[in-house]
Amino acid sequence: MKNIFIYTAILSGLIFSGCNDSFLDKYPKTNLTEQNAFMSYDNFKTFMWPCYEIFTNNTIGTSVGSRGQESHYLGDVYAGYLENKNVNGFNKYAFQTVSSVASGNGWNFSTFIRRTNLMLSHIDESTMSPEEKDHWKAVGYFFHSYWYMELIDRFGDVPWVDKLLNETSEELQGKRESRKTVADKVLERLKWAEEHIGNFSAKDGPNTINQDCIRAALSRFALREATWRKYHEMGDYAQYLDECIRVSARLMEDYPTLYEGTDGQPAAGYGEIWTTEDLSKVPGIILYKEYVPNINP
Repeated sequence: MKNIFIYTAILSGLIFSGCNDSFLDKYPKTNLTEQNAFMSYDNFKTFMWPCYEIFTNNTIGTSVGSRGQESHYLGDVYAGYLENKNVNGFNKYAFQTVSSVASGNGWNFSTFIRRTNLMLSHIDESTMSPEEKDHWKAVGYFFHSYWYMELIDRFGDVPWVDKLLNETSEELQGKRESRKTVADKVLERLKWAEEHIGNFSAKDGPNTINQDCIRAALSRFALREATWRKYHEMGDYAQYLDECIRVSARLMEDYPTLYEGTDGQPAAGYGEIWTTEDLSKVPGIILYKEYVPNINP
């Protein structure tokens, strides 16, 4: 009788459990899924490594690819600020040959925006400490804002996507928000990231996103947005100028010495930056692409 009772109790438990949908909602314990991949500090670090490709992405204006090397210089040329010395060159704005949004040209929300939104959506449920959670939220805000800096620069009014979307999300067909609205959100996020990013270089590595990286992005973005608003008579530019002055002063305090060449001349030193194998020893360098023989030339 005792054995029958136990069997009956177990069977009854299985029957009642089968009525609970959550009982069937199980995920592989030995394979990474979205449900179990965002738990530890190292999980978040590994997931965010691909975002560093943003600095060498050749579809955006501030990259180091072919477009990036030409973007801001040619922008001044096309605007008439400089004289184009290329005999085969022409002003693409005057000849109306500017690439449209439909052809791509950097209109992309599926790479860095989606990756950061995915990471940010899992921070609260992780096992990290509050300080670690703030740190990765700040890193996510940095990459999200950095890409939006480029979107604003290229397209002006753009959709604002700050959450993870799926195929049924209404935001997929959302309208563009004004440049001023999006820029204000970028500024707000960068300032939050500056205040909350942690000092976790021992875990992340010395050549990773830190407070100085965020301040450098803030300085650049605030100056560009302030001058754009001022000279396009959009108003409300003083806060951006003030922010640029503030973070630039902090950076100059932290980096009082800029790299000089072997002959003591700054111009020569600037050239040697591109041929130096170990930039970690160069004064004034905040973040760099590390040279690794036979791996990352």
